[in-house]
Amino acid sequence: MSNLPPITLTSQPQRHPACCLSLSTILLQTLTKLLSHSPSPSPSSSFQPPQRKKEKEPPHLLPLLSIGSGTGLLEELLHQTLTRKPQNKWQVQGVEVNPKINIYLPENRIIRVPGTWALLTAYQKEEVGALMFVYPRDGKLVRRYVEEFFPHVNMVLWLGPKCDWEDTGLRYRDDGGDDDDYANVEILELRDGVGLEECEMIGVLRWK
Repeated sequence: MSNLPPITLTSQPQRHPACCLSLSTILLQTLTKLLSHSPSPSPSSSFQPPQRKKEKEPPHLLPLLSIGSGTGLLEELLHQTLTRKPQNKWQVQGVEVNPKINIYLPENRIIRVPGTWALLTAYQKEEVGALMFVYPRDGKLVRRYVEEFFPHVNMVLWLGPKCDWEDTGLRYRDDGGDDDDYANVEILELRDGVGLEECEMIGVLRWK
């Protein structure tokens, strides 16, 4: 049974008291399109999800981890949008310090970390499909996650105020440097037409 409130999204961004980010149908479509075009896991992948209680879903689903998921409203909206797709390969999970603030994600899709300073250790890096950050408070923590999990993951999604994007330090990955690990990585800055308010944007790190 869905934990979602009776919320009706439109094509116009709307604010909701349970989510920092503005929400719209276009936003969900944008995220779904980005994730649908991410690289598929290798046929030889040894991906095995951690042994813990989970929903009855195909075992091949890749975790999309939302770091600092809060109430889980956007995460559950995105999860339900993705699972309606016939070829879906994602399961959206939340990562939080205090799972009690979660309202919308089921308990088996919430992972606890000991503090805002801590990196997730419940998964091996190779087991994670993508990372998502929504209005992250600490740009340094975003960089630590990216350095730890990327390039093992297929994609990193950052959603928040345009004025905070620079603070992440992720833009330098595309500055033409000599970092061989990122030679085949592209950085997208989606600032318009993505279903967010004017002050917000989506930043994307993904393989070319």
